[in-house]
Amino acid sequence: MKDSTRLRQKAEKILSAFPWTKYIFGWDILARITELLSNTQNEQIRHLALITNLHLRDKENYDRLLHHLKKITLEVSGPLPSAHPNTPVEDVLQLATTLKKLAPEAVLVASGGSGIDGAKAAIVLASLGGEIEDYFGQGKVSQLLSSQKTSFPPLFALQTAAGSAAHLTKYANITNWSTRQKKLIIDEAIIPQGALFDYSLTITAPLSLTLDGAIDGLSHSLEVYLGASENPHFPQLEEICLLGIELILLALPQVIKNPNNKEARFLLGLATDLGGYAIMLGGTNAGHLSSFALVDILPHGRACGLLNPYFLVVFSSVLPRQLKKLAELLAKHQI
Repeated sequence: MKDSTRLRQKAEKILSAFPWTKYIFGWDILARITELLSNTQNEQIRHLALITNLHLRDKENYDRLLHHLKKITLEVSGPLPSAHPNTPVEDVLQLATTLKKLAPEAVLVASGGSGIDGAKAAIVLASLGGEIEDYFGQGKVSQLLSSQKTSFPPLFALQTAAGSAAHLTKYANITNWSTRQKKLIIDEAIIPQGALFDYSLTITAPLSLTLDGAIDGLSHSLEVYLGASENPHFPQLEEICLLGIELILLALPQVIKNPNNKEARFLLGLATDLGGYAIMLGGTNAGHLSSFALVDILPHGRACGLLNPYFLVVFSSVLPRQLKKLAELLAKHQI
């Protein structure tokens, strides 16, 4: 693919310096899960709770994961079911009850974005109690941790789908289907202590999930870029966002043609990770906010993809630099 080597190296350099958590990424690196879970004393984890549905989608890699976990853990409880798409609140509550009963020393979630969001919220509820509504908004988890002078078991994330970058972020989206409302927990306390993304795992993801994830990742970079004019990190954000968008423009058509295209899958993983980096430095805006109202109509990525062009037109008069840069990218890739 044209320019793929240069863009890939640039993305890898940026992600290697991701500052909020220990992050391991690459192709066919599942064995490095032992490195992720090892502490500074290299002691075994006595009791690990494993949250995943990977065994239902990819039995071979699930067995490989268990093989590696048994090298560094004395006891693995699970697999505990990860949350369904859009992270229904009922899944979170059930998982929280199970985690409270098990009282593991650490938790590993191997899932896509919804499953990771569910694990983030469940470990908070299991450790701190209360109602899920207590934690919606910004900084509520950290406030309670500080007031109670307590902590919760470390959460580690093994990402299995290119999309939300939940393994890298401070966000957990939770949906109450009875009210058709999606709400957010925003708190640096729920960033996984360590994350691993083996991009080869995405080959077994359904194409529909791949498409939705790619559009979600593109929407992260696009929305952050459009709203970043006054952000003190603007030069860094511009580089990250434009690179993430370009990688998706380059790789997604190739994945659609051939879902087993390893290079394109790798680039999509890098691109959506960059989207996660972007939302840690800036914020999404109207596209994501409005997409929450479509939770019962469209998958999240498609909802953002549908709405963002309209908002781009609305805000176009105050975004001359961003529009020029985006137009150059589209022209470069003949879109």
